[in-house]
Amino acid sequence: MFQQDQALTAAFKQEIDKLIAKHKLSPVHPKSGLISKIQSRFKRLRISTGGVCRETTNSYPWANDTDDIVHICVVGKKTGVEEAIESLKKGFSEACATQNVTNEVISQLSHKQVDSLRRKAEDRDVKLEVEADANCIVVQGQSTDVSGMIGEIWKEISERIKKSQEEEQVQLVSRNIEWSYEIHGSKKAFGRKANARIEMACSKDEPRVHVSLRGEQFVIDLKAKSGRGQRTGEQITLKRKVKGAKEG
Repeated sequence: MFQQDQALTAAFKQEIDKLIAKHKLSPVHPKSGLISKIQSRFKRLRISTGGVCRETTNSYPWANDTDDIVHICVVGKKTGVEEAIESLKKGFSEACATQNVTNEVISQLSHKQVDSLRRKAEDRDVKLEVEADANCIVVQGQSTDVSGMIGEIWKEISERIKKSQEEEQVQLVSRNIEWSYEIHGSKKAFGRKANARIEMACSKDEPRVHVSLRGEQFVIDLKAKSGRGQRTGEQITLKRKVKGAKEG
């Protein structure tokens, strides 16, 4: 500022004082916990350098579009500006809580599960990175949001483990047990999934089970070893056979 700019300086200070009074703000010294204060008051950071704005919302997605935004303008030589921006990013990153979830099942999560986790992370305003090769998921954001997201991740992992166990059971059942049905005098074997579904229900002493057959759902009565189509009313009779064993 130049000496002859005193009037402009005074006008600027007057406007700043008005804003401070209006918004009940208090001056914050750079070394008095600036980052923590900004994090608690503002949810999204925009860094501008000489008129070019760099949104960091994707890196630190703390809030939705209705929350307050703080603009930090960095002006100076190119190298100095870049160093300042990196320092700001590092500071905001350190102000976040970061947790890692490591499990060998992560690489087996389906695209649907990963997409679901990303949507939930977006709703919670946290950053989520899936590192499938390393079987790791990194979550970053506010502590309460991160904790909630960690719980969602473990739910998806548990679902994947459960599904894997069911698939193993299906393979085991298909190798040893064969369920067949007779309809209109014709005998046919159930498909692999239906075969396993019926056998698992039988092993649990469940009275009924639903399976997809001939383009519709059949209700299977395991005690009577019979089934009925819910739409057409077609009747089938069932037979269970241990593979390798002789008929009768």
